[in-house]
Amino acid sequence: MKSRVLSFGSLATPLARTQTQAVIDLIQEHLPRLTCQLNIWDSPVADRDKENEPFVAASRAEMEFLEQQLLREQAGLVVVEAADMVLPLPEDLAIVCVPDRATPFDAYLNRQGLIMDEMDPGSQVGVLSMRSRAQMQSLWPEISFRILRGGVDRAMEIHLRRTEIDGLVLPAAVTEHLGIQGIVAEIFAPEFVLPGPGQGTLVILGRRNDQEARELLAELHSPDTAVELDTEHAFC
Repeated sequence: MKSRVLSFGSLATPLARTQTQAVIDLIQEHLPRLTCQLNIWDSPVADRDKENEPFVAASRAEMEFLEQQLLREQAGLVVVEAADMVLPLPEDLAIVCVPDRATPFDAYLNRQGLIMDEMDPGSQVGVLSMRSRAQMQSLWPEISFRILRGGVDRAMEIHLRRTEIDGLVLPAAVTEHLGIQGIVAEIFAPEFVLPGPGQGTLVILGRRNDQEARELLAELHSPDTAVELDTEHAFC
């Protein structure tokens, strides 16, 4: 194998850094002789400008920033939530690798360990999307589901440090990335709550002409997950 350093870039937020590091750890587990470098970037977007936008790890403006960093060759690769991608990608960028999908379902977090059926009528539960709110409001009409904007990190702050909500619904894969499975009260099967497109899927973006990166990451690429992602995006 030709020696090479793979250069990754990531936003400085806890979720973005954790997800990128998880992918780097996976790469080095499969390719221990390959060196991975991680560049951390502060978000160029003010918090107040993200507060009204629903997203998981990177807002639309932050996704555009990450794409520009790739195009300017400030890093060779970035790891992003499939749910945060803005399609179509810029012409010179492409998905160079789609690792195996993690748990694709939604999880319910509750500090007291209560499942949704045990919540009192009128309880306030935070969600991240209209998809989640519509389905859950139909199943539990006596509970108030509130869309939390500003991403997972802000939603977690509201849930853990404030008393505005009584519970929080997040992608189960995110709770695994953050290591907070201990406060997951239940995970919803798709027969009850259908997940979002690409949920539980991380993708590695790079420059379209970087064939070497594709070859180096080929062992991590999951054709099945890539087909699922394409299909779900096409359906949407």
